[in-house]
Amino acid sequence: MHSLKNLLRPAWFALRGFWLRGSARRCPLCGGSFRRFLPKGEPRREEAMCPRCLSLERHRSLWLLLGRERVLDGAESLLHFAPEPGIRARLAAVPGLRYVTADIAPGRAATAMDMTRLAFREGTFDRVLCSHVLEHVGDDALAMRELHRSLRPGGIAILQVPLKVGETDEDPSVLDPAERLRRFGQEDHVRFYGRDDFARRLEKAGFRVTCLDPTAGLTEKEVDAFRLLDSEAGLDRVFLARRA
Repeated sequence: MHSLKNLLRPAWFALRGFWLRGSARRCPLCGGSFRRFLPKGEPRREEAMCPRCLSLERHRSLWLLLGRERVLDGAESLLHFAPEPGIRARLAAVPGLRYVTADIAPGRAATAMDMTRLAFREGTFDRVLCSHVLEHVGDDALAMRELHRSLRPGGIAILQVPLKVGETDEDPSVLDPAERLRRFGQEDHVRFYGRDDFARRLEKAGFRVTCLDPTAGLTEKEVDAFRLLDSEAGLDRVFLARRA
């Protein structure tokens, strides 16, 4: 039954995209144009997900930023943790880029690997992409140091995490899923990063950090068409962490 679902899934996505075709919404990842996007999330976010490639707001804003800031220029290798389908497909198609995927869960990427124990030599990659992963990692300081170690000098880690106003909230003693949901936003999160101190945590691992607004340079009409998150509160930021 599972295999049958996998075989039918592409056809279902294509049918759904055809049914929702239009011009009000655009996805920069798959190039699709639709009359609306699909709801997603808990609590429910209206028009959050592309019906063709399943990208969410953060995926679309990240891809736009990578192009605008030319983050991949000159990169010959990239390590992508917990690869999202839409972004994975685009990165795998970048000419001349050695693209490596990893995930702690076997079967979700080319390599099963714990971010706190990377099986790569120092300076292996030009870029590392890690979106909404660090909030799941118990020892995030060690994970950040491992990301730093895996990059060559001048290499860049491209990072996104859920952010809240203020400082990071974390407490290793919180094990109850309901309490984690209440405090950290999701049952399998172990912290809620703060907008005011996430960059400092990366700096302690040795990075030089630049914080970017993914909607910078876009018009209100474009932000609406791509269905990106409101950037006014600064909770949608992308962090470029460079190894000196």
